[in-house]
Amino acid sequence: MRIKIVIIIVLFLILSFVAGYYIGLKSHQSNLSGLTNTLSNSKATTTISDNSITLTLFPGKPTYFSMIGNYLADSEYGLGEIYGVNTSLYISPYMWNVKSAKGVVNMTVNPFLHVTVNLTNVQKITPTIMVDGYPDVIYGDEPFFPVYNKTIESPYLELPELVEDLPTYMYSYVNFSVWDINGTINDFSYDIWLSPNPYAYNLHYGDYEIMIWMYWQQNLNTTPGFLKYAKYLGITQIPTYINGTYYSNWPYFVYILPQTGSAGGWTTIYFISVKPIEGLIGFPIASVLKNMGSFLIEDGVTNYDPYDTYLLNIRVGMEFNGTNVLLGYNLYQWYIIEEFHSTS
Repeated sequence: MRIKIVIIIVLFLILSFVAGYYIGLKSHQSNLSGLTNTLSNSKATTTISDNSITLTLFPGKPTYFSMIGNYLADSEYGLGEIYGVNTSLYISPYMWNVKSAKGVVNMTVNPFLHVTVNLTNVQKITPTIMVDGYPDVIYGDEPFFPVYNKTIESPYLELPELVEDLPTYMYSYVNFSVWDINGTINDFSYDIWLSPNPYAYNLHYGDYEIMIWMYWQQNLNTTPGFLKYAKYLGITQIPTYINGTYYSNWPYFVYILPQTGSAGGWTTIYFISVKPIEGLIGFPIASVLKNMGSFLIEDGVTNYDPYDTYLLNIRVGMEFNGTNVLLGYNLYQWYIIEEFHSTS
């Protein structure tokens, strides 16, 4: 009987893997046709010109593999590493709020990253939090759970690094698409971690999480939900590149959680594109990190100092939610451009 049960579980995982991969790949297969030249030109991890440095984080070296996140197999926090010429990224299904579920989170690199979340009967660890997980890719140093390690880093972006020392004109670009058959894509976003301690093994008040939502479906007015916990601070304008067009004043909602998770928890600040955007998006990460102190002060958080706070890592991924979920995303590119501007 035990052998039969094991065989059934294995067959279920294989079928879920095949079905999930097929759905995720077919849903946006048309987006791949225009990326052939981009892929062939991206194998040099760093490109230097007279006025900029381009650091290509993904795709890197030709890589073909899959990572499966599955509650039954105890791989909710699985970790894989994909390599560039002189950099690497971690990938993880990161099902951080899943207590139990049937199905899998399938992350396949072939050569782009295709993520399929195919779960049923999801039970949350914390039911009041409207997120199940955040399958993502990670660049930098994450000395805390679940990574406890750092990626291979370029000399042009070695983390941890003081926020004030980051190049002011540093844009991060991601080229992505999302798809949704069932469940909710809370957001496709950056998740950025800062701390006064470059070796922060535990997160607490005084550390910072910055989420930049590009695409999102979450109803910000739902209770219980986002506004039950986060305080709305208004709208700010941030220069943003969207599919080849530069917008000098693209609007973002700003929300803040002074303490996340507990009274002694870290501070989270959200920049949410007023209109969900998708495709090739460029965002001025360094400038925002250097200048976000005014929003924190507005909510009474006065201890943020870019001269004494380190950028630890940058994550890119998708928060999702639902009891029965079939959705995902495709990541085609991730690169960082540091521009040189004369001060004379």
